Amino acid sequence: LETLTTPLEDTTGDVTILHVSDIHSNPVGFAWVSQLAKRFAPDVVVDSGDVTSFGYDAETESLLETLDVPREQYLVAYGNHDAESVREKLNERLSGIDRRVVDVRGVQVLGWDDPTFTAQEGSSNAELRALYEKSGAELRLRCEKELPDVVVVHNPEMARYVDGCAKSVIS
Repeated sequence: LETLTTPLEDTTGDVTILHVSDIHSNPVGFAWVSQLAKRFAPDVVVDSGDVTSFGYDAETESLLETLDVPREQYLVAYGNHDAESVREKLNERLSGIDRRVVDVRGVQVLGWDDPTFTAQEGSSNAELRALYEKSGAELRLRCEKELPDVVVVHNPEMARYVDGCAKSVIS
């Protein structure tokens, strides 16, 4: 962990992104993100989802109290454990970037929420596969249209849909 908190050498002129994922309702996770953000002073924190574990509204109440990153600097593409109602609640404090391109000092970041919610409801593999294929095809079209520098998805399987389109994929 010490090497993770060693300050970067001079990054003047660079765009720095702090990537986090799968906090799963852990307030210590947000405290750690806040410490890393203070230490490295990134241009933006990008969260690739699963902010919550079960998708309950109650998970959001105390969760964000430890986060000390401004809303506009905390971008999130939600994961399969983040229910729609939870996403709406979290967007009061975080910047949801589903299907949006955000400019971070000249770096174009396209976010894409996970098309599934699997924390509470059962779905067959065929149903899930169909949701990913439909969403992946939409993601590919958007990527080809926007030509972002970075695409943010939760499930690494979604990265295959933007292979050769985006310069980088964060998941």
